[in-house]
Amino acid sequence: MNSNTISVVMATYNGEKYIIPQLDSIRNQTIQPDEVIISDDNSTDDTWELVEEYIKRYGLVTWHLIRNQGIHGSTGNFINAMDNSNADLVFLSDQDDVWKPNKIKEMSECFIDTNVMCAISAIRYLTSDGKIKKISTTYTNNKNHNVTFSEHMAVCSYLGMSAAFRKQVIKSSDRGLMQKTSHDWVLFINAALNGETKYLGEPLSLHRIHETNTSNVQGENRIERRANLLNRQIHHIQEIYDSNDLTDSQKNICQEYIDFLQLRKSLIMKKNIISILARSKEYLRRGYNFRNIIADASTCI
Repeated sequence: MNSNTISVVMATYNGEKYIIPQLDSIRNQTIQPDEVIISDDNSTDDTWELVEEYIKRYGLVTWHLIRNQGIHGSTGNFINAMDNSNADLVFLSDQDDVWKPNKIKEMSECFIDTNVMCAISAIRYLTSDGKIKKISTTYTNNKNHNVTFSEHMAVCSYLGMSAAFRKQVIKSSDRGLMQKTSHDWVLFINAALNGETKYLGEPLSLHRIHETNTSNVQGENRIERRANLLNRQIHHIQEIYDSNDLTDSQKNICQEYIDFLQLRKSLIMKKNIISILARSKEYLRRGYNFRNIIADASTCI
């Protein structure tokens, strides 16, 4: 029996187009959260009014809507939502996804093992018009397993909307480091350094892909966008390397991935497709998949 209390924390900003299906999917969970914290970053559309009316319509007395003072940005908004949560387990929620009805039930059961600090579920992707998009990535891995430190470096990082964390991970994670990188990246690494992370191969969320996703990487062309993505990953890993009390083995893992990411970026900038394809075994050995190889190579065409 899992006796942990459960929070869902959501950060909203101008999300009127997709937010109602996500609110419905949380309200219709087979196991209801003890609280839902929704932090709005001063939306200029009707997001606030839609959520406020939704809470009143269904009498959701344990759902709490908070309006920020000023604009916090995506990470700051999530930090505000997390800091207002009080439960044992905290689920992160985007404003535009859709959860399967059994998501909270299946993921909360991972925490029966007291050494588990984080649970991650596989996801599927939704297009902006609601169609399921088949993308082969680490996020769609269908095997249950424990996530290694190396896997966190390769994925860099899993999406926060796919995860739940113990309260102590939320409370002890460095807010300043979150602002330098991202809130979910810091939470994943903190969880990995303090216990186990469980990955569930059953897709429990549909993650919507559209032009306003905060995780989108900007750039003028394909090479610049790919280079910017790799730069962001290098930056994340370097910040962890510099700021945490890692073991020598963990530092070596960080450095290995920094070096390989820099190599990937260099080959892409030089449009060296042959060298990228020749290093396929190196990609796979480090936990990347064929889609990563194809993406790097196709960027150069």
